[in-house]
Amino acid sequence: MKISLTCLMLAFVICLIGCTSYKKIPYFQNIPDSSYVYHNGETIDGVNKESITIKPDDILAIKILLKDGSDALMPQNTINPTPTPIGNNANQSKNIYRVNEAGFIQIPIIGNVEVTNLTLSEIRKKIGDLAMITMKNPIVQVELDNFTITVLGEVNKPGTYTIVNKDKCTIVDVLGLAGDLNIGGKRNNIMLIRDLGNGKKKIGRFNLQSTDIFNSPFYNLQQNDVVYIEPTKFRASAESFQKISFVAGFAAILSVLVSVIALSK
Repeated sequence: MKISLTCLMLAFVICLIGCTSYKKIPYFQNIPDSSYVYHNGETIDGVNKESITIKPDDILAIKILLKDGSDALMPQNTINPTPTPIGNNANQSKNIYRVNEAGFIQIPIIGNVEVTNLTLSEIRKKIGDLAMITMKNPIVQVELDNFTITVLGEVNKPGTYTIVNKDKCTIVDVLGLAGDLNIGGKRNNIMLIRDLGNGKKKIGRFNLQSTDIFNSPFYNLQQNDVVYIEPTKFRASAESFQKISFVAGFAAILSVLVSVIALSK
């Protein structure tokens, strides 16, 4: 009985392994595996890596540095965003401003500045031009303090990642931060969930097995995007097998105990 049960379980494992095709694992499979590509490379089309634009409720860290190195701005309306920034600038003091629903921030000395739908570089220039009215050669620094991406599902390091000192991030970048997909991740159907505001969400999908991902309208991520990698059927079957193995093992132990008790009578 023990041999039969072991054989059945072993056969089931082999069957599960056989269901996992190697062809479902590699990325960018439409790139030819040829000597030409090895020596000359393959040129493919793709969207440009784009800077994010600012939205209402975004959190901006702003400094206006003067010639002597001092900051012309005093800390105003300091807040602590939920995600903890990581990197060299995490512990430095910041002048923090939240973008209001109308799309403005209020900066001391300068006043109200409209920033929605602008990139960080455009905001730096806009604030710099306004600052030059009353200051000589100011240097403006602007960072987005809530540039976070959440990665869920079958990756090696799921979690919420804060993108520090950058205004661009792609799906490939964030999967790298999350330690890449594990062997149980479905590579041809990655989901993106994007908050459009007013309770609306937009859902996009990626296929890492094709270079078409570089042409996706969702290739460039935005603040607060959520990326979800669903499990393959093999992964789900493996989880079920673990549960079956536990139940079978428990049943075997229980059977032995019953036999021992019966023999002792």
